[in-house]
Parts: sequence; structure tokens; C-alpha cells
Amino acid sequence: MAELTIKLATGARTAYQNLLLIGDDATEVVASYLDQGQLYLLQRDKLTIGVALVIPQNKQVVELKNLGLLPQQQHHGYGKWFVQQLLRLLREQGYQTCIVGTANSSIANIQFYQRVGFRMDRIKHDFFAIYPQPIYENKLQAIDMLMFKQEL
Repeated sequence: MAELTIKLATGARTAYQNLLLIGDDATEVVASYLDQGQLYLLQRDKLTIGVALVIPQNKQVVELKNLGLLPQQQHHGYGKWFVQQLLRLLREQGYQTCIVGTANSSIANIQFYQRVGFRMDRIKHDFFAIYPQPIYENKLQAIDMLMFKQEL
């Protein structure tokens, strides 16, 4: 496997907006949380191939708000490795629980988060009603946010 590393982003986060838009394709929504929390970069052979934005909810709970990986880098195990290492870092920082949400229509994301140890926790009904344009995936409209959590 190529050399994978994680580092904390410094400088203007807008430089990573294209990667963040892979995880959440609404520019206005990404802009609303872009400067919150910590932005981690996944690098493969020193090239940034993915990002993860984590936002503390309180001293015990942190949310994985956005996870984006370049499409050509997906399905190689890099995303799984990234999330596993990120969860380890968050545990070392003292967090006890990590939460993540994905759309009811994001079938691949629902499978992915369960494969890396998250469990369904709750549903945020009509979450995507605030989005400027309807989102469709897998012939389904994104309406509700499915929330998952993992104890660290």
C-alpha cells in the first residue's frame, strides 16, 4: 500500500473546498461550517487525496461533519484507514463518542459507516429541506439525515 499519512490542515480552508464538496455537494452549506472544528488531510505519497472535518459537540462528543475522498482514490481501503486513524486520534484527544450523519439516499455511505464500526443512532427528519436544490442519489431523494455513532 502507498504511504498514507494524516495531518492537520493549516492556512485557508477554501483550498480544500473541492474535496469537502465530495462529502457535501451544497456549496452554501459547506461554507456555513468550513471554519469550524479541525480539518484533517489524508495524504498518499504526500499528495492530499482526502479531507475530514471534525467539529466538537461538547467535551465528550465530536462530529465527523464532512468526509471527502477523491473519486479515483475510493474503493482502495484509504477511506477506511483514514476513518480508523482519525477515530484513534479523537480518542487520544479525550473524546468518548463520534457521531456522523449521511443522507437516507446515500446507500454506499450507510454501508461504509457501518463497516467502520458506526451504528445507527437516530434520524433527523426533513434535514435536507434546507438545501437550495434537491439531492438525488440511487434514484432516491435525500430527505432525512441518518445519524450514526461510535463509542471511542
